[in-house]
Amino acid sequence: MTVLRNSAWTGRAPRTLEGAFGPHTSKNIVPMADPVHPRDRIVMVASAVAAFVLGALMLLEVVV
Repeated sequence: MTVLRNSAWTGRAPRTLEGAFGPHTSKNIVPMADPVHPRDRIVMVASAVAAFVLGALMLLEVVV
């Protein structure tokens, strides 16, 4: 028998989610929404307000 020394085979075969975890899972995967940290939300809102103000000033030709 020939032995492959550089094979990518790890001895593990792909399994289904139910086969891997049994009764601890359902057949459907429901992704959870990542919570946004309050500090990140403040930065996003401040950036949006700054972009809006800058855009308004450019339209009024105050800032060129």
